[in-house]
Amino acid sequence: MFLTRRLVALALAGFELLVGSTLAAPAKAPDCCETLRKSLPDIVSWSNTSAFTDSLSAYWVQQESLAPPECIVSVQSVAHVQTTVRVLARLNAKSNTCPFAIRAGGHGNYGASNQASGVDIDLRGLNRITVDQGLAVASIGAGASWGKVALELDTLGLVAPGGRDGDVGVGGLSLAGGISYVAPLVGFTADNIVKYQVVKASGDVITVSATSNADLFKALKGGLNNFGIVTRIDIKTLPLSRTWGGTTYYDISTAPQQLNAFYNFTSDPSYDDKAYAYQSFGYTPGSTVVLNNLAYAGAPATLPAKLSVLNAAAPALFSTLRLDNQTAFTTEQAVASPKGLRQIHYTTTFQLNKEILTASFEIWNASLARIKSVPNLTYSWTFEPLPAPLLAASAKGGNVLGLPSGGKPLVLGLIRASYVDAADDTYLNDIVKQVFSDIEARAEKLGVANQWKYAGYAGKGQPVIEGYGKSNVAFLEKVSSKYDPEQLFQRSVPGGFKL
Repeated sequence: MFLTRRLVALALAGFELLVGSTLAAPAKAPDCCETLRKSLPDIVSWSNTSAFTDSLSAYWVQQESLAPPECIVSVQSVAHVQTTVRVLARLNAKSNTCPFAIRAGGHGNYGASNQASGVDIDLRGLNRITVDQGLAVASIGAGASWGKVALELDTLGLVAPGGRDGDVGVGGLSLAGGISYVAPLVGFTADNIVKYQVVKASGDVITVSATSNADLFKALKGGLNNFGIVTRIDIKTLPLSRTWGGTTYYDISTAPQQLNAFYNFTSDPSYDDKAYAYQSFGYTPGSTVVLNNLAYAGAPATLPAKLSVLNAAAPALFSTLRLDNQTAFTTEQAVASPKGLRQIHYTTTFQLNKEILTASFEIWNASLARIKSVPNLTYSWTFEPLPAPLLAASAKGGNVLGLPSGGKPLVLGLIRASYVDAADDTYLNDIVKQVFSDIEARAEKLGVANQWKYAGYAGKGQPVIEGYGKSNVAFLEKVSSKYDPEQLFQRSVPGGFKL
């Protein structure tokens, strides 16, 4: 079904538009934008305007900022989203003449939230954040950033299980699953969403929850941009004002000790579900380091024993570990991963296993000799644990991610290159793809490979939806057909990972 729909969408892109019995020429992007302007005169912008420039320059990935759409619709209300969708649905009724993208934070993969030469729907104006009287649920506009969420909730002594990088948008992360600093305690971000507000392909607004449109409620918990435009989420909060967090850096020579510490941390049968960490090996010109990013959902006087396993594995070069609020930690992560750079990244998943941890590091480390000629490069290989408590919480969260609830913990692997010059695209992409392929081949050989790919880390073209399993794919296709019978979000929104 995945291939069929993609082929149909490609075929429809060149067809003529039938209006009644009269054959008409297909609309072009300028005509689409002009039609939108007539309905929304104050919020449609072109390349000669500051609104257009501000929106385009705010993408995290440089490739997005250098691939301008024909126009941008900067919505300020749900009614704006409704009108935009109705106009685009009408224009795309017979053929895919007005392709469009849906942009929340704009922190995703190249092509996911920007439609070159088409239409971008910029949701960042939908950024209101409110909290219920019981302080148990936060209602958040899909265009807000998780940094803004942290800033608002810190004043109330609350934490939402959302993005760790303050520049990441609420909409995209929530639909991808979402990994937070409290994930082992409460599961994925999507597992904690209790209600969505959604604009369907018809332009109608619906409430989606466990008791209202329950099938769509499940589909949105990992189903990405395939069903409609989410304009607001209601998400559970946790009472946490200050937590342990920060990053500790080590010389690359300590990698064996760090790998062993990561294995012990993740495999612990008495895993402390308040503890979270990921481990990265990173190269920048003149320096190669190991780093552990740590977090603990609480504020004991000293670093908890669970995290000390990682922190004390070797002498540190530098550390930012401290007790602080979520705003400080999300800001630290945003600074460490600035926008405006070109990005290449791929993700994989495998069972926790000492051999694959060591082998994947060695494969990555061996590739450093080939990339050192590239200027202004940051190049990393990262392990992120999916420990037993997280998998158990995910199984109860009603999502479509298809992860097992028992057995061995899993590990997400992420390889990423960040750089500045388009001239290095082909050279770096060839290296990164080969390293990634070698790592996946080794996991297969060791019998620890897993088909799941986390959408938040996946590179363009990786089989994300397929990794959810056949039954979940069939379920998603059924829900898509029910809520979007004309398949607007399959045919006319080519970005992201489609069904």
